[in-house]
Parts: sequence; structure tokens; C-alpha cells
Amino acid sequence: MNLNVDLIANNLSDQIASLSKEKAIYYSMATQLTVEVNQLRQENEQLKKRIEELEKQNEEKKEKPEK
Repeated sequence: MNLNVDLIANNLSDQIASLSKEKAIYYSMATQLTVEVNQLRQENEQLKKRIEELEKQNEEKKEKPEK
């Protein structure tokens, strides 16, 4: 009976180690993706502002008669 308890304990330890490793990998991936999402959001906002600027410039050109 003692052998079975040792086997079960070892198996559970192996499972815990494996799950801990997987958790660390998923956490790392989630952190990386969060950084990427934040960078893309920032880039998106910059592009929106640039589009607004260009549209404003285009409107100003339309309003001014060309010589």
C-alpha cells in the first residue's frame, strides 16, 4: 500500500509541475499579447489623428480657390 501512495504522490507532483509550466507559458503569452494589443491601439489612434489632419487639409484645399 505504501508503494501506491508514493506512486500517486509522484504522479501528482509531476502533474503539478506540468500545469505550473503550462500556466507560466500561458501567462507569458497573455502578457505579450496584451503589450501587442496596446501598441496596436496606440498606432490606431495615431492613424485616426493623421486621417483627420489629412481630411482637414483636403477640405481647406477645396475651400481655397487655386490661382
